[in-house]
Amino acid sequence: MRGFLGSPVHRVAVRIFRSVSEWLIARNLATERLRWRVRRFEERGFGEISLSQVNYPHVLIGLNVFMMLLVLVFSVSRPDGTGRLGSASSVDLFRFGAAFTPSIFAGQFWRLITAIFLHGDFMHLLFNCVAIYVIAPRIEMVYGRQRFLALYLLTGFGGNSMSIFLHALYGMPILLVGASGSIFGLLGAGAIYGLRMGGPHGQEIFKFMMTWIVIGVLYSFMVLGDNLAHAGGAISGGLFAQFVRPHAVRTYHSRFWQMMEWACLALMAVCFALMMYHLFVDQP
Repeated sequence: MRGFLGSPVHRVAVRIFRSVSEWLIARNLATERLRWRVRRFEERGFGEISLSQVNYPHVLIGLNVFMMLLVLVFSVSRPDGTGRLGSASSVDLFRFGAAFTPSIFAGQFWRLITAIFLHGDFMHLLFNCVAIYVIAPRIEMVYGRQRFLALYLLTGFGGNSMSIFLHALYGMPILLVGASGSIFGLLGAGAIYGLRMGGPHGQEIFKFMMTWIVIGVLYSFMVLGDNLAHAGGAISGGLFAQFVRPHAVRTYHSRFWQMMEWACLALMAVCFALMMYHLFVDQP
């Protein structure tokens, strides 16, 4: 990844890693070795690692777990920490980028992305990570890594946006977190793909995706989840499957999807950078 060094994505990543590492070291939650690793990343990037070697479903699960642990550590380490073992407080979820209606309407649209990687408690996190582990590899196999990443972010953004703005339409501000919108987006895309494929195999894919949709809706009712975000994600995923060809057509706009992959990674980096700014700088 020689082109990665010195790029805007690399510079933003260095700033995020440096801020997080300094915060952890200052609170004796990490050693000086972490600072050395950040300097090494600044000088070498990811070394010889290619994006083609990155397993996005595993990365997404790891990022979800990391953010959950980071929120909990941040909460319990503060004198006024309000979190408790296994769950995060609304205050700390907001600090780490939850989608909150007044903040979205104040222009903090980056929260519609960062909220995808936050979870309220370990049960919420576990259910979503299991769903990603089971569903994501199947969708990635159909659409390929680049389209998969775009689908995941697009449907998470679409689900969160639909929930925030429809709730606001009825005067109900909400605080929204979770990867469910993206997961339902994967399911919606998979279901439409199965329908378009047709035949016994297509029907099998459609039934598998619909089964998970039913499981997700039932679980959401049990825990009082946000089915508007789920519906928005599923609709976004279905539209994606209607207009984007499967990965089997490998020559279809390959350069475009390479650029889209970098754009998605850059978008994530910018959104997390704004989250870090809000967390460490823009606080009263």
